[in-house]
Amino acid sequence: FGVVCFLQSYSYLEQFMKYFKASSYFSTVASQKIVYHEEKGGGDNLLSRYTHTIKVDRQGALIFAVISGKLSEGINFDDDLGRCVMVVGLPYPNAHDAELKEKMSYLDRKSRQC
Repeated sequence: FGVVCFLQSYSYLEQFMKYFKASSYFSTVASQKIVYHEEKGGGDNLLSRYTHTIKVDRQGALIFAVISGKLSEGINFDDDLGRCVMVVGLPYPNAHDAELKEKMSYLDRKSRQC
């Protein structure tokens, strides 16, 4: 069966994978499931390899992906592809984003009018 784990950003995923592979947990998990992870700007065939591992090879697989990344938008991890879905961390918006600052300013002004 497949397990999908979403993390909040590519940089967090890279840090996590570095720690995970260096830990003893990786070998424990890898002995039970094939481990895949999404890479920024790549991985066009990652989903097909993950799907093939589960549906054709009939092995377990674990895939680490990024919320709002390529694998999280419009893909249905149904049936055996996503028997367990985890979300690690929350994707907070960039506090210095000009559009976010303008929205917050607008909401502050509106709340004072009430």
